Amino acid sequence: DRWQCSQDEQCTLLGIDSRTTLNKYRHGEYPPNINRDMLERMSYILNINKNLKIIFANKESVDNWVRKPNSHPFFNGSSAMDVMLHGNIADLYNVASESKHGEGVILETKRFNIDSVASASNTLSPMIKNVVASNKLNTTYILLTM
Repeated sequence: DRWQCSQDEQCTLLGIDSRTTLNKYRHGEYPPNINRDMLERMSYILNINKNLKIIFANKESVDNWVRKPNSHPFFNGSSAMDVMLHGNIADLYNVASESKHGEGVILETKRFNIDSVASASNTLSPMIKNVVASNKLNTTYILLTM
C-alpha cells in the first residue's frame, strides 16, 4: 500500500496468479503453508523497505523512491518498480541488492560546498549525515537527494 501498488502490481511482486487470492491474503485468509517462492519475494520486498528506511530519514522519500526514475547505471533511468514488475524473483533480489547501503539509491547527485551542507543534509538519515560530516577535509560533498 505504501508503494501505491495496484492489485495487479501486488500480484506480480508476490508471484500470485489472481486478485482473488491476493484479496484472501489481505483479509487474513492464508493457506496453511505459504510457498517458498512467495516467502522469498516477501523477504526481498521487506529488505528493500528496510534499506530505504536506513538511507532516508524522510518517510515520504522511503515510500516514493520505488516509483521515481533512477539515474544509477543499474536502473538506467527506470524506477525500481519498473524493474521489479518484470515479475522475476531475481528482479526483486537485484533491487534489494542495489538498495543495500545506498548502492543504486542515488536518484540525482548534487555537489554542495561546506556552507550549504548543513541546510541540505536535513533530509538525510543519521547514517548518511555522519558519513558526510566525517569528510571535513574536502570542500565539496556529494549528498543523496530526492
